Order: sequence, then structure tokens, then C-alpha cells
Amino acid sequence: MKTIRINPGQTWQLQASFNNIRGESSTVTSKVEWSSSNAAAVSVNSTGLASANTPIGLITYITANYGGGAPTGTIAINPQYRDSIRTVDQYGNLVTDIYLAPDETYQLYSLLTFQDGGTQIVSSGNAYWFTYDANVVTVDSTTGIVTAISGGVSFIGGASQGVQYTITVNIISPLLSIDITPTSSIVDTVTQVEYTAIGTYYKWSPQNITNTVSWVSSNESVATIDSFGTLTPVTTGTTNVFAELSGITSNFAVYENVASPPAPPAAPAPPENFRQTL
Repeated sequence: MKTIRINPGQTWQLQASFNNIRGESSTVTSKVEWSSSNAAAVSVNSTGLASANTPIGLITYITANYGGGAPTGTIAINPQYRDSIRTVDQYGNLVTDIYLAPDETYQLYSLLTFQDGGTQIVSSGNAYWFTYDANVVTVDSTTGIVTAISGGVSFIGGASQGVQYTITVNIISPLLSIDITPTSSIVDTVTQVEYTAIGTYYKWSPQNITNTVSWVSSNESVATIDSFGTLTPVTTGTTNVFAELSGITSNFAVYENVASPPAPPAAPAPPENFRQTL
């Protein structure tokens, strides 16, 4: 017995062959009398073309009678009957959350598990897809194609024959550039400088990422800089300061460390016999 799984609205061409007592085989597809045990679920015409009509959970048997004798073959066609449905990628791996950039798309698939334990991966026609926040992400209700709109988090839901499931979609806007300020500083050997980093993102407003970037001083013998963008002078000289994040490097800020001016000389002490008069 061969099991064929087809979805509602799909068809399957059946074939019938006859073997005589000499072991010779001939095709009799158009000569047999085709019948279905449940035509409401799966019907079959005189040429052996089976059509799945409704997604009811019943196994339908197609029988071919030839020459008034016993059935020569029985095929069970299972019209989308399943015990469970899961969201997967094209390889059948379970998908619970995905990460996309704005304007990026992603194809969702359904993994159907049938009553007999068989499985099938399908991309459309088996579920109704919907989004919880169309400002963040949209999904084609029939094809399962997800399109990221803007940064944020939303859920994509699917429903089929009373079974519902959701996945989480995280929209992460890519970083385009980093700008740091101040762009130049000339200070003495004891004054610290506070730097600020602003990130420009695709379809996002600029973000203060001072505490997120990696800060670099090109000449740490002149000045060092910590993870919060605070530069501490070491000695006189010049260094370049910049920030890095996600493969993006900021503009270079020039820092010059100059010596503090010498203190004015102290006034000489008056002689011991000096008396101030008015």
C-alpha cells in the first residue's frame, strides 16, 4: 500500500498496471474503474486523476477495479491530515526566533507531521500567517514571507486547522557610521577629556553609543582612554582618538597634550632688617 499526501486543491495522477500469468505487464490506467471511499475528501475521475477537496482528517482509499475482478490496487491518500505543525526553515530546523535588518526578508516554512508519523515541509497553502505589529514586520498571509520594516521586536503567528503557534522576530538596524566629539583638543598634562560617540543607524534615529563602542588611543604613551570615553593624559605629545563597533570605525579626533605653563617665580623674601614704612 502506497501513501500519497496531497494538500487541498491539489491533484495526483494515479497509474494502474496489469500483470498476466506470463508475467507481462501492461498499463490499464484508462481501462480500470476508479472509485474513492470518501469522495468528499478525495475524488477520482475515470482517468485516475485524484483531487483533494477538503482538509478533513480522514484517510481516503482509492480503488482500481479491472475487468470486474478484485481490486488490483489500493492507495491511501491523506488530505493534509496532521497531528502537529511547526515553523521551520527550509531544512526542517525548528525556528523560534529570527533576526533581520530593515527591508530584509525571510521565508517561513511549515513542518507537517501526519498521523502515520510522516512529515512534510511546505512553504505555502497550509497555514494562515499574521503579524502582531505591522510597523515592525509584515508577513504574507499565504506564502509566509516575512519582511522587516523597522527596528523593534514583534511576533509572527501561524494558524492551521485550529493549531496556532508563534515565533519572535527581532529587527536589528545595521550601524552605518560613528561620529565622535570633540574632534580636536589641546590641553595641559593634567586635564582629562570626555569623548562622546553617536551612532547613525539605518532607519533608526541617532543613538548615543559612548559606553558601547571600543575606544582607542593611537599613542598610549601620550594619553590613555577607558571604555567610557574618558581620556587621561600621560605626557606631552599628540595622539589620535577613535571608536570602533561592529566593524565600523569613527572619525579620528586629534588630541595634543602640551606642557603646563611654568609657575611664576616666587617674590624674594625681604631682608631681615627691612622695615616697611608708609
